[in-house]
Amino acid sequence: MRSKQTIRAAAWDQGEILCFGPFRLTPAERKLERGSEPVRLGDRAFDILLLLAANPAEVVTKTALLENVWPDLEIDEGNLRFQIAMIRRALGEGATGERYLATVQGRGYCFVTPISRAREASAPVARFEGHAPEELLRRHFRIIGRDDELKALTVSLLQKRFVSIAGPGGIGKTTLAVAVSHALSNRFDGEVRFLDLSHLSDPAHLATTLGFMFGLPGGTVDPVAGLVKFLKDKRMLLVFDSCEHVIEEAARITEALWSQAPDIHILATTRERLRVEGEFVHQLGALATPPVDEPMTEARLLDFPAAKLFIDRAAMTVGGTQLSDEECSVVADICTQLDGNPLAIELAAGRVHTFGVSGIATLLGEPSSQALVGRRTAPVRHQTMMAMFDWSHQLLTPIEAAVFRRLSAFVGQFSMDAAQNVARSDDLDAALVAESLASLVAKSLVTVFFSDQNARYRLLDTTRSYAQHKLRECSEGPGVLLAHAHYFIGVLQRVDTDVGTIDGLEEWEWCKHNIGNIRAALEWCFSDKTYARTGVELAAEAAAIFIQMSLWSECKYWSERALALLAPGSEWARPEMRLREAFALSALPTQPATDRIRGELTRGLEIAEYLGDRYFQLRITGALIQYYQHCGLFGHAVAVAEKSVLISGAIGESDTRALSDWFMGITLHLAGKQREAIHYCESADRPFLASRQVQVMECGGYDYWVKAKAAHARSLWLHGYCVEALHRAEETIATANEVGYPAVTCIALNWLAPMFIWHGNWDRAEVVIRTLLNQAERFGLAVFNAMGHGFLCELMLKRGGGPECLDRLRCHIESPKNEFRSRDATLMCALADGLFQHGCHAEGLACIDKVLTWVSSHGGEHHNLPEMLRVKGDLLAAAKGTDSVQAQKCFSEGLSLARRNGALSWELRLTLSLATLHQARGEIDRSRAAIRAVLSRFDRGQDSADLRVARRLLAGQKKIA
Repeated sequence: MRSKQTIRAAAWDQGEILCFGPFRLTPAERKLERGSEPVRLGDRAFDILLLLAANPAEVVTKTALLENVWPDLEIDEGNLRFQIAMIRRALGEGATGERYLATVQGRGYCFVTPISRAREASAPVARFEGHAPEELLRRHFRIIGRDDELKALTVSLLQKRFVSIAGPGGIGKTTLAVAVSHALSNRFDGEVRFLDLSHLSDPAHLATTLGFMFGLPGGTVDPVAGLVKFLKDKRMLLVFDSCEHVIEEAARITEALWSQAPDIHILATTRERLRVEGEFVHQLGALATPPVDEPMTEARLLDFPAAKLFIDRAAMTVGGTQLSDEECSVVADICTQLDGNPLAIELAAGRVHTFGVSGIATLLGEPSSQALVGRRTAPVRHQTMMAMFDWSHQLLTPIEAAVFRRLSAFVGQFSMDAAQNVARSDDLDAALVAESLASLVAKSLVTVFFSDQNARYRLLDTTRSYAQHKLRECSEGPGVLLAHAHYFIGVLQRVDTDVGTIDGLEEWEWCKHNIGNIRAALEWCFSDKTYARTGVELAAEAAAIFIQMSLWSECKYWSERALALLAPGSEWARPEMRLREAFALSALPTQPATDRIRGELTRGLEIAEYLGDRYFQLRITGALIQYYQHCGLFGHAVAVAEKSVLISGAIGESDTRALSDWFMGITLHLAGKQREAIHYCESADRPFLASRQVQVMECGGYDYWVKAKAAHARSLWLHGYCVEALHRAEETIATANEVGYPAVTCIALNWLAPMFIWHGNWDRAEVVIRTLLNQAERFGLAVFNAMGHGFLCELMLKRGGGPECLDRLRCHIESPKNEFRSRDATLMCALADGLFQHGCHAEGLACIDKVLTWVSSHGGEHHNLPEMLRVKGDLLAAAKGTDSVQAQKCFSEGLSLARRNGALSWELRLTLSLATLHQARGEIDRSRAAIRAVLSRFDRGQDSADLRVARRLLAGQKKIA
């Protein structure tokens, strides 16, 4: 209902300030200051002050104030008078002689002090990952009784760099940590990260989860080292909230950051100290409580933070009441019984509107509650929290109690839809769940957050522990947890087929918010064989989420657990298919390509064919191609790619055809068939895939589009289109950077660095290689780091490096950590070429023979095979005691292969080596004719180091050597 009086609405511009007397009122920030000191006001009192200040020198009627401050509620004028008294007390009326509010008898109130307006530049907004402190402060937007500790903590944190706030549950550790992060935000230029660890159920996942918060990919051998490398040169404040349940891993990570990242400041909240080097512990105690053995007035009561907190929070729920002296003594008794625990006090104050102050005291006096409060054999404040939760739970209706305990299934935030699906039952429909949830929010047992107008809910950690205890006490626990698991199975099935938002969140945001729920559901399902089927289904559906988030080790772990529980029968076929693919995809980035991986993919493909699921057939063929590429079995990869073309043809969609073309282009290039590779790679110009089914196939960190573009560039170069290839290479690198995923950037750089070496553009090659090394080291991508070091050794040899470069490349190839053998053939060819340049012909021949034997044993197909034959021919021609006919045979075999596969650039290089052999025999004209013939097949305008050498030879400016 709108008031009949027309008053100015309390809407304000950001940064607008109202100044009167010594006060500054900032409406947008809901802040009142006297000088530089904040003045505390409750929500209702602040709203009243805003309305009066918005209409200065005008009488605002009581009716207008009631209808604007308490809309849709029947509130008597006594509440309004109480709030006016609170405002006058806060402004110091009477004590200072100043008068700001005038009472107009029978009508209302008027703001009588002149007001001036000012503007202030807004402070930098901190960029938070994880939970933002502003969100955590939505309910507890101000701290009472912690001013001195707040100041002390900010000083300690700046000086000591590593501070832990230790104390029991509910004591206010998180609230204080949030306040400190706000206070220091500007000191860190907004670089504050609030990391909520409460959703973690397994300490082993802590490092990878923190890495994910910073955008680091998973799957690294040592995620802690990767996190330290990423943060070691940054200045930032990290707040680790709720460390107690992951104490050992949290201690290891924080100590590593403190010792190795000198500009990282760490603030931790924990129930027990971490006990690591560098940690300064701030033990957070209870709020000071009023004495119970002396007469108490409201003014005296407000001298004690515990009582002040109780009155403030009670005023928010009831709109303010005037406490009698007797009630003041009761409040003092309540605060003492609750040991000054802020959470317990807030819960008690939140019930005043239902039971009144005396009723709260009576409830605390119940025998069962007193027994818990009085027990001293366990930590006192822990027992007080249990008592608080016990009597708080007793205040709930049976329906509210049922919803409360069922919501304990959720880890972290959840949506209304999730609550309704998990908490409802035969006698409790969705509407009743929604109504009960709203009541639980009002009673402070559930916290609500708002993001883009969408409400999300959460049980605080201590509250959830209590609710879980209640769930275990009743017989419905397994049913609720089963419903929780089935809910996420259903949502994940929608994620796998739909594009858009889930529960009001973008898909990626939903994944971040719910990964803890998925982990908890998996743990529960696998803890009892009764629910094995549900666990298997959930693991199968969740695999794509784990892989998409680069949590490869977790995906592999859950997939293996699920596969071990698979039972025979066609009803298990689909989850089995997905799990076998998930295991393989998560294993490929972190270990050598084993027969186990191939077996899982082969079996998964068989099931997909049995089910007639062509989309999944195409998806698994992509993974199988990756496997054969890791092994160096490029001929096998081509065969699987050919199968993918048939599958996409049967599907009959342009997106799937583009994907299978990319498979073909990549594998044909690696197999050495450049002419055909170019044809298939042309479709890599498509900037995106529209089909959701095909987008899902791109999971696992394999961006086939970028890889196909890189293969296209390499095939163009080998085919003789050198200038076009360089243009395509730079375009591909730019595209990979735009994708914004470190692994994709490394894929592009890894594929294109050799092409710049082939071209003879040493400077650009070095930039690309060092960028690859920087990215790989920064994000902990060990595979790409190893490749980058191999390329750098090769480049140093090409630039004329000495024997030390040969030693470095030997050591790199022979390193026991170098487990991904498919790339060794190219590097060993570079080593053999370097040995040739340094006159080590016998060792070079042994090296190149080893390479060629390896290629032959892996199908005899390799994009570098003509170059390998050229290097062997050079070594044979230069080695003492060898017949030049053997060298010419190698050159001829290489030339035949290069011509057959459209590798014109390899053909030119082989021709130059063969010309050297002809010159040694005195056949100068023959050598020049061969060079002239191959040069004539290059288009005008093409350029490379080899082309420049060939052209100078024909011009008579250089001898063949």
